[in-house]
Amino acid sequence: MYGVDSLRQAVEAEPFDASLRVELGDRLAMSGDDQGALAAYRDALGIQPSYSRAMSRKAALETRLENH
Repeated sequence: MYGVDSLRQAVEAEPFDASLRVELGDRLAMSGDDQGALAAYRDALGIQPSYSRAMSRKAALETRLENH
């Protein structure tokens, strides 16, 4: 499992890899950076609009934030 800093570096090295952005979003969400996570999921969807994993993670986080 990669940390946030390692994933940020990986995203910089592979800017068009949507899966890395979802992984970054997951780690950011786990660390409590919900806005950063949403941005990462949105970036992933900007690269690959039909990426179901990014869509579901983004929707779940948005729902959780609405309920708080």
